[in-house]
Amino acid sequence: MRPPGVAGMALIAAIAAPIYLGEAVAQEPGGGPDDRKVVEISTPQPVKDVILLKSGVFIRSDEGYAKLEPCAVTLVCAQKAGRAEQARPTPAGGLPDGTVAEHAEGDIREAWYAGPTRRYAHGVLGDEFEAGSLVVRTADGETFNADLPTNSVFEDLTPRLADLDGDGLTEVIAVVSDAATGSRLSIWGLVDGVLTERAASEPIGRPNRWLNPLPVYDKAPVMAVITPHLGGPLLQWRFEDGALSKSTRLGGETLFSNHAIGSRDLSTAVRQDEDWAVPERERRALIFGRGDEVVHRLTLDFTIADDMAIIGDAVVMRSAAGKLYATAFR
Repeated sequence: MRPPGVAGMALIAAIAAPIYLGEAVAQEPGGGPDDRKVVEISTPQPVKDVILLKSGVFIRSDEGYAKLEPCAVTLVCAQKAGRAEQARPTPAGGLPDGTVAEHAEGDIREAWYAGPTRRYAHGVLGDEFEAGSLVVRTADGETFNADLPTNSVFEDLTPRLADLDGDGLTEVIAVVSDAATGSRLSIWGLVDGVLTERAASEPIGRPNRWLNPLPVYDKAPVMAVITPHLGGPLLQWRFEDGALSKSTRLGGETLFSNHAIGSRDLSTAVRQDEDWAVPERERRALIFGRGDEVVHRLTLDFTIADDMAIIGDAVVMRSAAGKLYATAFR
């Protein structure tokens, strides 16, 4: 439900029945010298959600919550949970269902969206509200905000924080959507005490066309799927010298999707160091990459529903039918 890097302090009770660990499900790889197989994790009840929290990754069913842990036999084990940190909601005036992003270092330590508005009628993130403002809090507790023009919104739920260029200052990675030109990847930061859009990608070029970034990391490129609801390219940019590079298309002509229209879950892709995995357009195949290169395509006999997560050396996926699956990440 929440992307990596989103922290929280509220506690939830997470009581679950023990969960049986399933056996390997034979599925043929889609090509290439790779022996990845898919493991089904059997659960007493269908899994309704995969929840990414600061304290770990949890699943939710009618029987409660369970925490996912690495497991030798089936890659991932679901363990009965007690209590877990929940993602921190935005302060008063913030975006409904948005959360506060945190970063341990740099000038900006927290960021969230505010100024809920109905002025952009798209609604692909599960409700009619988008954000008109971005708010950040610095290491010394000072807050800054930026308001977009009335023809634009932040079409997003939670900002992403990273020191993309390694200069010790925090960048805020956001999605800005314009009534005429659709979405663009937007990089914000503090410049001379003002919260400013420092760089942006070219907009998609049409209204009601959206992009969804992958998880972000310090000193690393930014990646995003363009028009994930239609199936679109996976692009990569580098932020250097205060500007975004020209985008690089990953995966050739492959069309990707890392979001189901109407879902509040924005993390239907995983990334760690140089490695990444993103579903194809129909979300019935998973493309694995390292850096700029695709290394494997894994066909699936189910449709990936929402959030994916890395547990140890495995990728966890929930199907549209509520089943839980895992496969090797590398």
